[in-house]
Parts: sequence; C-alpha cells; structure tokens
Amino acid sequence: MSITAQNAQHLPRILVLGMGGTIAGLAANPSHIGQWNMKLANINSRNLTEPLMTIIGQSVREALGNPMDIGVVITHGTDAIEEAGVSCSLSAGNMLKI
Repeated sequence: MSITAQNAQHLPRILVLGMGGTIAGLAANPSHIGQWNMKLANINSRNLTEPLMTIIGQSVREALGNPMDIGVVITHGTDAIEEAGVSCSLSAGNMLKI
C-alpha cells in the first residue's frame, strides 16, 4: 500500500530542527512523508547563543503541543549539546520524553 500526499496529511509527523553543525544538512526534499523540517540557524554549535536556545525551546514546545507532531530531532554540533538539552528540558518541561 502506498501513502499518498493526501493521506500523509493525517499521519503523525516528526519535526527536524536544523541548527548547523556537521550533520545538520536538511533533506533534499523536505516534504518526506511523516517529517517536516525547519532550519533555525546555520552556525557552528560553539556559537549557540541564549536567544537561539530560547528559539529551540519554543519550537520544541510548540511542536510537542501539536497532536500531529510526535517527536522532535535537533541537529547541531556537539560543542553545545548539553546546553541545548538543558534549554529544551527547561522550556518544554514534562512535555519531553527523551
């Protein structure tokens, strides 16, 4: 059974937030079924600022508040991975399931 674009709009989605870093390349076709992409920045992760961490947290909270979105993947380098995790935890609180 193939999934058509019409049927795909009713399927749960995973948000992929691109922040830069080595693995942050977004798919050539961001309309892959079940996935949607949002590029928030294109920076080296050591340059991750508090305002960008706030944007990440707000984006995660907004996505997890939408019943169509079942998960979030954040792609960025490893220099600030702990800070991004803490920021998401503080922003999204008990909405997170890590």
